[in-house]
Amino acid sequence: MRQNEPVRLYLVRHGQTVFNALGRTQGWSDSPLTDVGRATAARVGANLVGLGEAPSFDAAYAADMVRHGETAALLLGAMADGVPLERTAGLRETGFGGYEGMKVKALWRRMDEHLRDRGDARKVFELSLRERIDLFRDSNPSPEHEAEGYAAASTRLLGVAAGIGSAHADAERVLAVSSGMAILVLLDALGIAEPPRFLENGSVTILERDGDRWTAVEVGSTRFADGA
Repeated sequence: MRQNEPVRLYLVRHGQTVFNALGRTQGWSDSPLTDVGRATAARVGANLVGLGEAPSFDAAYAADMVRHGETAALLLGAMADGVPLERTAGLRETGFGGYEGMKVKALWRRMDEHLRDRGDARKVFELSLRERIDLFRDSNPSPEHEAEGYAAASTRLLGVAAGIGSAHADAERVLAVSSGMAILVLLDALGIAEPPRFLENGSVTILERDGDRWTAVEVGSTRFADGA
């Protein structure tokens, strides 16, 4: 058994979905992977092995949506890794409320209008990550469909990371398949690094946990999806 060795958490953004291809927001809504998304997921698994990064995982987690389960299953299948896959709602994307299913360009226009209406001359992309997540909640066009703010999303994701870290303190490598904004929120909440504006489908973010401290090894790497 490994002792006093850091565990690596491999956070993978799911492969391209039908909604991604259509330029629509997903959040807690769902759509299956496209052929491109399925190919990407398998390629990430093959390259994790082929490039010598991760021959296998000690544990594997995925959010409870179709896109996350498909990605994880294809990735692990390409690795010939029979580790059991555990599904958890804790790894879901942040909830976008009434914006879900909306065209992304229309969403940004609505949010910019909300900023103007409250006297804020900035555009959405000038806001910090925390401000953007809270703006989804505050400008939610359908309040009956709840949108998560930053505090709720970060608390949820920090809880999942802490649980995985504690449950697998003696492990070497753990897989977790989630979504782009969720991974960015987790990075921000951990104070690891200034998160990028966007994570590509199939990107891999590698975190290392030593004791109770997380550090970033790679953030949003596309080298496994690209095979380079």
